[in-house]
This record gives sequence, C-alpha cells and structure tokens, in this order.
Amino acid sequence: MRHTLSIHDPGHFHAALLLSQASHRVAPTVHVYAPPGPEVEKFIALIERFNQRAEAPTDWRLDCHIGPDSLEAMIAERPGDIVILAGRNGLRLPLMHRLHDEGFHILADKPWLTDGADLPHLEAITAGPPLAMDIMTDRHGALARLRNNVIATPSVFGALDGGEELPALEFTSRHHLLKLVDGRPLQRPPWFYDSNMQGDGLVDIQSHYVDQAQWIVAPKQHF
Repeated sequence: MRHTLSIHDPGHFHAALLLSQASHRVAPTVHVYAPPGPEVEKFIALIERFNQRAEAPTDWRLDCHIGPDSLEAMIAERPGDIVILAGRNGLRLPLMHRLHDEGFHILADKPWLTDGADLPHLEAITAGPPLAMDIMTDRHGALARLRNNVIATPSVFGALDGGEELPALEFTSRHHLLKLVDGRPLQRPPWFYDSNMQGDGLVDIQSHYVDQAQWIVAPKQHF
C-alpha cells in the first residue's frame, strides 16, 4: 500500500528532509498546501534539488496549492491520508487538534508542547485514532539501533546504574544555528528566534534527549 502525503505550510526544513530519500511506500505525488511566501518557496526549491542531485536522486512530483485559504482547501479536497506538519511550534497543537478531528493521520515535527495552555489539545489528539506521531528520525538511525542493542546485552554492557551520586545516563550535544542542508547554508525565518512562537530554550535538543533516554531505558514501553 502506498500512502499519499499532504504537507501543510512547511515552515521548517524538517518537512523537506522527510523527502530526502525515495520510499516505495509513499506515492511520488506529494500535495503541498501553504500560504504564499519565502518558506514554501524554499521548501519547493529543496525538493527540486533532491530530484536533480547526481547521487540517488528522488522523483517527487509536487502538486502545489498555494493561497491564503490553504488549510481549508486541504481539508475540503483531502488528497492524502497523512498530513506532515513542520513549522511554527506555537501554532502546531491547535492545528493538529483540528486535523485530528477532521480524520487525518498526522506526522508532526517536535516539540509539540511549548505552552501548558495547549495541554488539552495534546490530550485530545492522543486519546484515540486517527494516529498522530512525532518526527524523530534519530531513533531509527543505524548508530542508535546499534547502541540500543549493545545496551540490551548485559554480558557486553552491564547495567544502567549510576549509583547514588552519578546519573545513569548523561548526554552531551552540539546544536548549531548555522546548518548546511543539501550542501547549502540554512536560512532561518524570523519567527525561529521568537520564544513566543518557538518556545523557551533550545526546545529541539531536550526533545531528542528525552526521546533517546526513553528508548535506551525502556524501548518496549509506551510513555
């Protein structure tokens, strides 16, 4: 079975990274619904670069619906069964709640919750189908899988026990404001630096830490 994807207002480059490789489980035509502006233009340009690269090019065909009422158009036309959301953090949960009530499956970038006032939206989205999942590709990487297999082998790794004074897990990470995506510097939109929209602190980093800690400590449990 091939899934048809719709992408709404791809304000963050993670929306494009999901299409950096081809997949036999995803239909080649991807529907893009967004208001006009530089963010959707950069998304389209990045997908075109994926299609034109010399090594392992993709073959995505973008069906673009650009206009001020793009959300209502996507809900009315309903071309796909999965909606990808990657953009402004502060608007995400109410939007997810709306799409969930409309019957769409959702694949949304993290973090979902940056304001406690949005918690009722999260509770409603996770109470039952349709399915909503986060974009956490790191957990499926080869290095992460190898690490978890080593940790799950006591004869090799031992046990996770930091004792009374040391933590059982300790993470370090570097996160750069300047990134290269497909070999070119990434340009951040102005709202990326607005804590009212993005959340306080480096919200992307701790999301990864919590996710990885849960997968290391109890990979078969649902939190």
